[in-house]
Amino acid sequence: MSVRLLVGAKEFWLAFGEDARGATSRCYAQMLTFEADEAGRGLVDLLLALPSTVDRRLIVDDYSHYVHNDRFLYRPSSIVDGALWREARATFALVRSLADHGVGVHWTNRIYGRLHRLAACNHKKILVVDDRVAYIGGINFSDHNFGWHDLMVRIDDPELVACLAEDCLETFAGRNQCFTRTFRDGQLTLLDGKRNPEQFRPMFEQIASAREDVFVIAPYASAPFFDPLEAAARRGVRVMILTPAANNWSLYDGYIRIECFRRGFELYHMPVRMLHMKAMLIDSRQLIVGSSNFDYFSYHLFQELLFVTTDDGLVRDFRERIRDKDFALARREHLTDDFSWQTRWAWNKVRTGFPVIAWFNRRI
Repeated sequence: MSVRLLVGAKEFWLAFGEDARGATSRCYAQMLTFEADEAGRGLVDLLLALPSTVDRRLIVDDYSHYVHNDRFLYRPSSIVDGALWREARATFALVRSLADHGVGVHWTNRIYGRLHRLAACNHKKILVVDDRVAYIGGINFSDHNFGWHDLMVRIDDPELVACLAEDCLETFAGRNQCFTRTFRDGQLTLLDGKRNPEQFRPMFEQIASAREDVFVIAPYASAPFFDPLEAAARRGVRVMILTPAANNWSLYDGYIRIECFRRGFELYHMPVRMLHMKAMLIDSRQLIVGSSNFDYFSYHLFQELLFVTTDDGLVRDFRERIRDKDFALARREHLTDDFSWQTRWAWNKVRTGFPVIAWFNRRI
């Protein structure tokens, strides 16, 4: 099997570290969030330990200049938090030190104070070692992300690895790719943040073809993905949404509660810790994973990555290690229409706020 599921940061880091320490030609790392804590410094130490003949590159979205430790740096409470700012300054200094030691550094989607552009980030997580292995999924390099319930997929299909390496180089040059290609182990879709809806269309068609059930695990889910899921539910397909009980973006909780009730979805909450996985399993045989959430931002604004596969080993591993195991821990919410005003207010803010933010990002 040339694709392997890695559950949690510990399992991912052990596999990636072993691969990366043997790099002979290149080692690329791309992420949304990078911080100068144990996770970030571990990556830096690994890159600096490689021979200077290895092409080493770090790609981070400009989001990390404004959000640190999952907190917006320019909120009043953050501005006066000395420890938070010391870590932020240490992060920026650490990235500069990489460049001083011959590591290529690129910040994607520079914001330059246009704060609405935080909603149009490069959300991909890709790591590439030589021409032999790549990693995709949802894990960023910060301690709080490493503590979340997340996954990565290890890939050693040479053609797919080459494609992901090419995308890293394109991103490094400031170009966002948008295409779908089919490989031995599955189909890769890259989204550029402008033409996302047309690239998501096949996924909507796959949901429309569901006959038994659709399992969605994601922290952030919304329309327009809820529309094909609702159509499936009306045909008798069982639609199950698993999200964190304590979401770091709390507005999503109220929104998802009302949407699941209105559309006939089963809602489950993971009570233990923040859940950050992004995956969809259709009829227990087709798996969709990657960096993309199933929400308005990923659909309209983010640069994203999706991998669709029916690989028996990977799908079976996902069913056993994530769907079945997490369901055993999850709590089903028995929803009724007596929602609190706070829940209804959150639902309205999300429902109306998405289009406004998208409008600003398309025009300014």
